[in-house]
Amino acid sequence: MDEYWSTKLKQLGILALLAGLIWVGGWGMYHIKILSAISSVNDTCVLQPPGKIPPFTFAQESVSALSDCGTRALPYLADSLSPKKNLPYLILAGEWIRKHLEPEGTPKNIKGFKPEDTPSEIEFKCKEHQLAWKTKGAPKHKWWRWWKADDLPPQVNPDDYYTP
Repeated sequence: MDEYWSTKLKQLGILALLAGLIWVGGWGMYHIKILSAISSVNDTCVLQPPGKIPPFTFAQESVSALSDCGTRALPYLADSLSPKKNLPYLILAGEWIRKHLEPEGTPKNIKGFKPEDTPSEIEFKCKEHQLAWKTKGAPKHKWWRWWKADDLPPQVNPDDYYTP
């Protein structure tokens, strides 16, 4: 009887190890995919001259990669908001986060990034978006739930993410 339970415990241990490896592999895959897409979007976003439509351009494949990652990308987007980032990237990421926080009851007084923002306004807005994310978004969109992706738009149009 001891040999029977010993075998079953070994099998259970192997199953637990496999499940853990699958989880770590999936999380790692999305972690790398999201960080690469964020870096690419930040590097390729370009602000157009005033009055030109769309107001900014970006590498569509990188934004599509973020869209494919679904809401699992939101914690990374919130963490990536920094005054050192490209302003068109901040506009896109900030609007994306705001659109997902508003249904959660976030006050509409969180201002979006604008091309005419001063460095101090950009720094303030980065902190404001991150605080709103930590209080309203983070409890719902956990970083460790890599298998759950919902409600990010499949296609991104710059006009949809710019509030003049």
